[in-house]
Amino acid sequence: MVSPLPGRTGGNDGNPGRMHRAGDIHRIGNIAAERAIVPTLVIEGVGEYQVAQGKRLVLALTEDAGQDQLHACGGKARCTTCRVEFISGEPERITVAEKALLEARGLSGVRLSCQIACDQDMAVKVISRLEGSGRKDAGGPVTEEIEPPAEWTTR
Repeated sequence: MVSPLPGRTGGNDGNPGRMHRAGDIHRIGNIAAERAIVPTLVIEGVGEYQVAQGKRLVLALTEDAGQDQLHACGGKARCTTCRVEFISGEPERITVAEKALLEARGLSGVRLSCQIACDQDMAVKVISRLEGSGRKDAGGPVTEEIEPPAEWTTR
């Protein structure tokens, strides 16, 4: 029988080919626990969706929920077409870019879905849709990361 390498332990079945560093199982368990946090997105009048932790709200609306949410600037906090109203679960933090744009446009009671990460349960009302907008499309491609690079502040 082959002995485990120093600092390693064999598998529970004694198979020396299945070796882990001491503590690997604990670390893997923590990763699994972190990945188990799956936010629920409720869209008023539409339904309830499980979305990936940290996914941009605009992408959760368009990809996961199939909504025709506008995002004319491609999710870069240059317009306000991706507006949503929060029913519950509105994040306390806000990007500096979102806060500045909402203040410059004199908007309150709305948030920009392109500037929000789904990191908690939330319920929203989609108020800015392609249908009825007269636009030819919902907007340009949206990246996975918040743009411009997120600088966070509070509402």
